[in-house]
Amino acid sequence: MLVFQRLRKFTVLAILGLALALGMAIYMPSHAESTAEIEAAVIEVVSEGLRADLTPEIRSINVSGDYALATWTVGHMGGQTLLQQSDDGWVVVQNGGGAMNAAVLEQLGVPSADMPGLLGE
Repeated sequence: MLVFQRLRKFTVLAILGLALALGMAIYMPSHAESTAEIEAAVIEVVSEGLRADLTPEIRSINVSGDYALATWTVGHMGGQTLLQQSDDGWVVVQNGGGAMNAAVLEQLGVPSADMPGLLGE
């Protein structure tokens, strides 16, 4: 009798663990969804103040840890946008013309372990 109680308890815990794991897998965004969300956030922030006939073009997105660095162009101008993943999705940390380097990323609080991935090194 005691063996069956332990087996039943183990089975219930195993089922709960599996349900939790599957639930987490369902709610974790795919790489494509993350990239699309990053792209949308960058286009929104870069488009502010632009003429209606100008559309930002995303050239690259590098993701490392909880950070993403997107490179964009608008006509002959270009720049980069740093984003950080939060519970609410991707949030713009810094946006500007020109390229960001390791010193800038460090000032913005990016962990040194994430810098090579963001900078494509």
